[in-house]
Amino acid sequence: MSTKYTIRMRLTIAFLAIIGLAFASLNSAMARFAVILRDRAKADIITLNKPISDNTFRNLMGNVLIGVVIAAIISTSFAITGAVLAGHPRWLREQDKTWMYFGCFQCILSLAIIFAGGYLADHVHGFQTSFERFSGNDNFQYYNIMYYGGVGQAAYGSLVIFMAIASFVAFLISDCHKRSIQSIEATRQSEQYQ
Repeated sequence: MSTKYTIRMRLTIAFLAIIGLAFASLNSAMARFAVILRDRAKADIITLNKPISDNTFRNLMGNVLIGVVIAAIISTSFAITGAVLAGHPRWLREQDKTWMYFGCFQCILSLAIIFAGGYLADHVHGFQTSFERFSGNDNFQYYNIMYYGGVGQAAYGSLVIFMAIASFVAFLISDCHKRSIQSIEATRQSEQYQ
């Protein structure tokens, strides 16, 4: 494997690792917001006269918390795997299949990210008034952060899968092209010797 190819591969992997780390941070923040809002909903069950909607919102925040923690773990594994591969270029040079394993691992994790982001956006959508009520005097736009964060996660997961599939197709086309060129050159050489 050429040095130029290894450098490109390392830069791509490092780029994906940095984005994975950013999504892990976003998920950690959303988990913290879910805990804050869940605790506020618990406190409001006793004081307000709308215990059913408060209980529904509290359960929603509990489910959101589980989803974003899972997504944070997955995003962190993106970042760790990418950092290890980008930090050890020898693995990419010595073993040709390492990038394929990394791509398959990223696709599996991206599917989980798509489902977690879609779940978050789907379940948070429609609770904007509850978010506004429980946010109190905070300057945070909890609803916007959680809803658009979920949409962004799903879009990121889709993009990673698309990039992995495009890379695999490009590799197959390149490999097929190299084989056809080799067969043409072999035919030309055999014709020259005859």
